[in-house]
Amino acid sequence: MDIGQSFDETVAYYDQWIKKAIPGYNDLFSVALQVIPFDLEAPISVLDLGAGTGLFSQYVSSHYPRASFLLMDLAVELLEIARRRF
Repeated sequence: MDIGQSFDETVAYYDQWIKKAIPGYNDLFSVALQVIPFDLEAPISVLDLGAGTGLFSQYVSSHYPRASFLLMDLAVELLEIARRRF
């Protein structure tokens, strides 16, 4: 079993798990927004590597409505959830 398959097995509970597994997970999002050097109305392009279910990209898109996103992850099932978010 590879890493992508391992994460795919967490698909039913991944969003809740990742928030518990990484201390300050939600705080990472707001910190990341602080270092994006673009105006909120800028048409930015975002590459989200290790995107999981797309939580981070969803957060960024709520602040950068003109952004476009490319999400990548080894876990195909998690990316399917991310696709449904957008």
